[in-house]
Amino acid sequence: MKQIITLTGILEEPFNAKAISGGEHLFASSKLRFNTLSKTDDSNSHNSWITLEAWNDRAEAVLHLKKGSKVKVSGELFQRRWTDDHGNKNSMFKIAVESIELEEAVKEQPVLQKKPSKAKYSKYLPSNQKGASAQGEF
Repeated sequence: MKQIITLTGILEEPFNAKAISGGEHLFASSKLRFNTLSKTDDSNSHNSWITLEAWNDRAEAVLHLKKGSKVKVSGELFQRRWTDDHGNKNSMFKIAVESIELEEAVKEQPVLQKKPSKAKYSKYLPSNQKGASAQGEF
């Protein structure tokens, strides 16, 4: 079952985009800072951070959002797991963005709407890769 969560917070950085698979797909990520009721560290901070990921049309739609934007984001919560070069197991929770709205935006007009597309994203490839069929992974 898909687990959808909604968080309101501040973008800590603009979304960074990367075209992959020769421009067939677009990936964008950013970090969202949000407040919690519980203290999160020894400095009595109540801030937590989570990585946001967006793909294709959703990725293109979020690129105009700037650092410091107050947003409300909904998406699937998932956990990435990996083993580093030293054999240590790591994990990180992320949100696959399904919708995102500026907090000061009119509620009936979201910044991003849920509609898939088969658009090409080659304009986001570095100039030396345009026209190439390079494969990329994250």
